[in-house]
Amino acid sequence: MGLQCWKLPRTKGCHLPPFSHFCQFIRKQAKVRNNPALTGQTHQVREHRVSTRKTITQPEHKAKCPIHNSNSHTLKECKKFKTGSAQEKYQQLKEFNLCFRCLDPSHRRRACKVLIKCEECSSTDHVNSMHSHQGGEQAAEEYTNRQHNITTACAQVCGDDTAMAGKSCAKIVPVVVSHKRDKTVTVRTYAIIDDQSNKSLVSEKLLDLFDVQYQETNYSLTSCNGIMQANGRYASGFVVSNLDGTDQLDLPPMTECNQLPEQDERCSITLLIGRDLIEAHHVLDQIIGPAGALYAQRLRLGWVIIGETCLGGSHMPNSIGTYRTSIIIQNNGKPSTLDPCPNQIKVEELFDKGEGFMSLSREEKQFVNIMEAEGKLSSNNMWTAPLTFRSPRPRLPNNREQAWKRAVILHKSLVKDCVKRQHFITFMKVVLDNGHAERAQPLNKDEECWYLPLFGVYHPKKRDKIRGVFDSSATFQGVSLNKVLLKGPDLTNELVGVLMRFRREGVAVCGDIENDGLTSCEDHETAISLVKRTQAALMDGGKIRLHKIASNSQEVLNAFDREEIAKDIRDFNVEVGGAPLQRSLGLQWRLCEDVFTFHID
Repeated sequence: MGLQCWKLPRTKGCHLPPFSHFCQFIRKQAKVRNNPALTGQTHQVREHRVSTRKTITQPEHKAKCPIHNSNSHTLKECKKFKTGSAQEKYQQLKEFNLCFRCLDPSHRRRACKVLIKCEECSSTDHVNSMHSHQGGEQAAEEYTNRQHNITTACAQVCGDDTAMAGKSCAKIVPVVVSHKRDKTVTVRTYAIIDDQSNKSLVSEKLLDLFDVQYQETNYSLTSCNGIMQANGRYASGFVVSNLDGTDQLDLPPMTECNQLPEQDERCSITLLIGRDLIEAHHVLDQIIGPAGALYAQRLRLGWVIIGETCLGGSHMPNSIGTYRTSIIIQNNGKPSTLDPCPNQIKVEELFDKGEGFMSLSREEKQFVNIMEAEGKLSSNNMWTAPLTFRSPRPRLPNNREQAWKRAVILHKSLVKDCVKRQHFITFMKVVLDNGHAERAQPLNKDEECWYLPLFGVYHPKKRDKIRGVFDSSATFQGVSLNKVLLKGPDLTNELVGVLMRFRREGVAVCGDIENDGLTSCEDHETAISLVKRTQAALMDGGKIRLHKIASNSQEVLNAFDREEIAKDIRDFNVEVGGAPLQRSLGLQWRLCEDVFTFHID
C-alpha cells in the first residue's frame, strides 16, 4: 500500500491518497489474495454481517419559553428560570412535563440520552440553567444526582420449558403500602423480600398512585446480567404493613426501577425490599417438610413459601419415551398423563366454620392427636398423659450434674429454714400419696434421660403453704424439656368474660381445683345442684377434688360439708357480715357487699 501511495502525484500539499484510491487498492488486493491460481491455496470466504449507523443532523428548532409563552427565548435562556431556587425549578419542570435533565418535552429524565454539559461545573447531569449557586439547594441536588450502586442477584433462571418441572416460589408476600403524609391512601400490592439486594426498589406503577413530590437520581444496577446504568425517581416517607395491619415498618428511601421480576399476570410485584430494611427479613417462625418439599417462613409482613412447586398438582417430566399412554386420575379428579405431585399445599380457613374461635395451629393439632391417642384413665380413675415430644427433636443430654447442683442448693435452703422444710415435706407427701409421682426405673446404658430440678415458691398472700415447681425450662447444653415438647392449645377463658359471667346472675359460687372456677346461677337451688354434680363428675372422671367453696349465699354454703368450704369463711355468716375477703384471679371479692375491690401496692 505504501508503494501505491508514493506513485500518486503530491499536489496542493497533499501527502495522503484520496479515499477513492484507497478503495480501489483494497478491491485489487482482495482479488489477488482470493485467486487460487496466484496464491496456490484455496481461501474460504466467510460472510460477515456489517451494520452501519447513519447520523443525520437536523436544524434545531427553537422552542418557546413555557413560563413567558414567548418565542423570543427558550427555557434554557430564561433569566427568571435561572434565578429561581432548585425546588422552584423542579416544580416548574414537573408542571410543564419537561425532562429534569435536558428540559426537553419529548421524554422524561430516565429515558434521556441527550449529550449535555454544564459550563459552570462540567456536570453531565444538568444544563447551565439548572445549575444552582445556593449551597444548601446545590447539596440537595448533588445528593439526588449522585450515582447509587444497587446490587441484586438474578431472580429467575430461564431455559427450555421441558427442563422446568414447575414454578419456583420466592419470598413474595401481599402487603399494604401508604405514605406518612396521607395515610388515608393505601395500596394493596405484592412485595418480594430479596436478601440479595442491598437497596429497596419500587416500580413506576406504584409511585404513580401517590400524589407525592419526587426527586430523580442516577444509579447502576448490578446483577448476573452485568451492570446497567439507569435513572429514576427517589422516594421516601413510605410505610409498609401486613394485611391485617398488626405490624408495620418504615420503608427506607427507595429507587424507582422497572426491572422488578414478574411472577405471573395475576401477581404484579411493585415493591422489592432489600437488606436496607433488615427487620423485614427476620424469620419469626419456620415450617419445613420432607426432603425436596417446599418450606414456609413467617416474616414480619406475613407467611411466605419458598421452593419448587408443581403446576396443577403434577410435575412435568424432563423427557418422555413410551409406547403406552396411561391416564392418571389426580387429586382434583381430572385425568392427566403427568406424574402426581407428592407435595400438596392445602389452604384452610383461619377460623372454624360457624364458630368464633381460632383454628388450631399445626403444632396444636399434633399435641391434641398425641393426647387423644396416648392419654388414658387408669384403673384407679387417675388420668395419665404422655410427653408430647416434637418430631424430629434433638436427643436430651444427661443433665444429672445440673440437677444435683440445684438439689444441693435446695437442701441448704431447707436446712436453714425449718418452716420452709416442713412445708416442702407436706407438699411432697401430698404428691406421693395421690400417686402423682413414682420411683424412677433404673437406667440402661446410654439410655436417654432428663432430670427435673425442683424449687419452691410462696404465694404473697398465702405464706402458710409452699408450691413445689418442677423446672422443665431449665436449660442444659442449650436444650431444655420445654424446647423438645409441643405446645398445646390455649384453652384458658378470658378474664373479662369470666368475671362478666360470674356476676351475671344473683347467686355467685366459686371453688378451687388447683385452678379457680367461678360461675353464677339464678337461685341457690340451681347453684347447689351445679356444684354437687361438678364435684361428682370430677371425682369419678379423674379423682379431681373441687373444694374451697365460697358464695354470697349462706344457703349455698350450708349445703356442703365444713371441709369443703373455704377455711376463712367457715365460721362466718356471709349474710350477716364480717366475712373476710375472697381472692380469685387477682381480684378481691367482698361477700357481704357482693362487690369487687382492688388492692394496689
